[in-house]
Amino acid sequence: MAFDFPAGPTNGQTVLVNGKTYTYSTANSRWEGSGFGQTGVATTQPASPTDGVMWFDKASGTLNVYDGTASAWKPAKDYQVTTPAPTTRVGGGALAEGDLYYDTALNSLFAYDGAAWQGIPVGNFVGKDSALATGAALIPAGLDAERPAAPTDGMMRFNTDSGSFEGYVAASSEWKKIQYVPPVTVATDLIPNNGDQLPAGGVYRSIIINAGVTVTVPGICALDARDITINGTIVGDGLGSAGGGQTSGSTSESTNVGFGIAGIGGIAYGFQSLFGTGGTSGGYTVTGGTAAGGQSGSAGAALVLKATDFITVGATASISCSGTDANVGIQGGVTRTTGGAGGGSGGLILLQAAGDVTLAAGSTLTANGGNGSAALGNTAQSAPGGGGGGGGWVVLNSSGTLTNNATISTTGGTGGAARNTAPESVPSGTGGAWAGSGGLPDFPSGGNGGAGITVIGAFI
Repeated sequence: MAFDFPAGPTNGQTVLVNGKTYTYSTANSRWEGSGFGQTGVATTQPASPTDGVMWFDKASGTLNVYDGTASAWKPAKDYQVTTPAPTTRVGGGALAEGDLYYDTALNSLFAYDGAAWQGIPVGNFVGKDSALATGAALIPAGLDAERPAAPTDGMMRFNTDSGSFEGYVAASSEWKKIQYVPPVTVATDLIPNNGDQLPAGGVYRSIIINAGVTVTVPGICALDARDITINGTIVGDGLGSAGGGQTSGSTSESTNVGFGIAGIGGIAYGFQSLFGTGGTSGGYTVTGGTAAGGQSGSAGAALVLKATDFITVGATASISCSGTDANVGIQGGVTRTTGGAGGGSGGLILLQAAGDVTLAAGSTLTANGGNGSAALGNTAQSAPGGGGGGGGWVVLNSSGTLTNNATISTTGGTGGAARNTAPESVPSGTGGAWAGSGGLPDFPSGGNGGAGITVIGAFI
């Protein structure tokens, strides 16, 4: 719109243009409107400005607005459409807080905060529904096939195929589901006192067996924790299942003499379904009267300790899950002869951690088989010895660093001696079978228990 002002005006001359009155100022060399702001172009500030007057500084190339309340000229906001980010205003002046520019390469709007340009996404921002502050964000949603062709790290959308939110992970170049996982309740630390029995199971933050503390375990003990530290003593000897001793036997004699049948070897409680049973009894069966049998030893317990972080076994620590020795009873005094009973099988010690497993020198892990008992009674009669219990298992597994300086023992028990070694005498018991059959019996004494197994570094 062009205004038609008179040529060669004089100071104070007025003219009415489009309903507005303008007065000519020779001091400012311009027509000035009445009741609204004016705009001037000069290298110096206009004299006696009023509120809202604008002045374009030709020297700095900046547009300024007069703030009558503050009695100061303030730069108007600058706006540019360009790429890359501008370092000056349009006219070359210094950038000021609030300046804007639209980056044509990035398709984004930026605002200057007084120190740097801050991005304001345009066209790909997350909006809100009509409820605004109390409503919901509008997240992009679509099928698998409608995912972005060139996704970038951190993108998020709702997948209508899977019915779940998903986010893009550039490191693995895949969309991963974002879903709610119920919280897991984790118990507090387990720090037993001297003489306590460990629980049969449970999940704990830390398990700590302090030096000088001795604890026992039930037949099966399986505990999980973030970390486990053992400096005390854990005892699981003979706390597994006891093999029942036979209580009757028979004899081919019509006299008051008989042979007992020994009890079977102990079975590693909670472990038999995986690895078999322990030692077997000595003894045999004939016809006739009755006699007492022996009581086999009890197997060692099964102790399983797992940690999501680390397991440390200190130099003062001792863990034992061995089978106990058999015992034998005599019914009716020395006129009755009874066979030996089988020793209890060694149990299981399993230490497994996702982090490091460290066993210090001086620590001990023991899962030995118990000894079979000797036959007892009338020396004129023959009776077998009980077989030794098979050695147990010690398993150490680490997904981190495994350092083992502990002393580990998984030997089988010794077979018991027979009573009277006549060639036609009864056969002796065999040893336990953790690692195959036990040693051949020294007929007719009980066979020694088979050696146990130690597994270090690999989980079975």
